[in-house]
Amino acid sequence: MDRKLDIRGDVHNIINANNVTIHLEKEPNRFYNRGAKGLLHRSLEKCNHFKKFTRNSLFSEYYFSMAEIDSCFKNEPDFIVKYKPNGEEFYLKCKFRTYLYRGHFDWAREDQLDIYKEFAEETGKPVYFALGLGGCADDPDRVYVMPLEKMACKMKLQQLEDWKIEELEDIFKIIRGIK
Repeated sequence: MDRKLDIRGDVHNIINANNVTIHLEKEPNRFYNRGAKGLLHRSLEKCNHFKKFTRNSLFSEYYFSMAEIDSCFKNEPDFIVKYKPNGEEFYLKCKFRTYLYRGHFDWAREDQLDIYKEFAEETGKPVYFALGLGGCADDPDRVYVMPLEKMACKMKLQQLEDWKIEELEDIFKIIRGIK
């Protein structure tokens, strides 16, 4: 008779075991309930975490004031942002992706991008995108801020690198149009 330990440390007796069968009991993910409603909830949670990260970590309260726009299910920006030193306002849309899909940051369809362009034209204010990639939505591995004019529906990592945010000064350069 052989003995084995399972993952929890319990001892089991085995008689002439030649095959090993592993049964893992996975605890249900609190964000994932089977079906579309659970996936939507998980997606909204990530969205909210990245918005909070953007507001608290990217755009310093000392230089920016941000007002959230109710746009969870619309193709409209998430925030209206005021740059305090000169009073200029712009819109900001936050998008987070855990990974590149087929080598691209894939975030929208062409018709959705067109809606953002129409929005910018109607309001007369610039629209920027805060893009988070990798890690967790509340602490992404990489963050980029791009103007609408430079956005594409699917972008390779090389296209994003010029817009990478490593310090607050990078954001100032982008909104001043220096990049």
